[in-house]
Amino acid sequence: MLRSSKQIRDSAQRLAKRLEDEYKDHTGEEWTKHIFKLLTDFCSVEFKQKKLAFFHNHHPEGRNEFMWDFLAVADDGGILLAAESEQHYNTAAERGLRHDFGKLLYVYAPLRALIYKAKDEDAAERLRVELTEYANACCTNFNPGSVFLLHCCLWHGKGSHTYLWQSAGEPAELRKESLDFVLLEP
Repeated sequence: MLRSSKQIRDSAQRLAKRLEDEYKDHTGEEWTKHIFKLLTDFCSVEFKQKKLAFFHNHHPEGRNEFMWDFLAVADDGGILLAAESEQHYNTAAERGLRHDFGKLLYVYAPLRALIYKAKDEDAAERLRVELTEYANACCTNFNPGSVFLLHCCLWHGKGSHTYLWQSAGEPAELRKESLDFVLLEP
């Protein structure tokens, strides 16, 4: 389990390296399956948990839901990695990427990744700037030590690269609590 901001950053850097080393210029379902397998294999090795659950299902009717494309969940129920992925790049897809990135802002997880394709370096940089501005405008508190990765795959086999940001501070141990609603008296 990741217990310090240094461990989280080191883990994020290993994920970034793996994403870059195992870059494939797939499209469609082949690209999605490759990304999810890569994330699953990474988490299985990286988190050293006896039991991990992975979730990466799409809504059968193609509707948008407030869910993540990929989650790695520890045996105690904590989310270790949340990821969103998008392989198309156009104006509508950019709005979708902002929506996907927004979902990552609000999940409590030490590692969060947005994995996307861009047509060239300029498009990748423009999106990085837009996502930074978006995050700074809507969210000012993050779980301490958590890392966000923006991993960009360039079209036509032109490689990939990753941007990283880490929240300040050290993660704190969370304690388990039992939920018990009480009736409020009028």
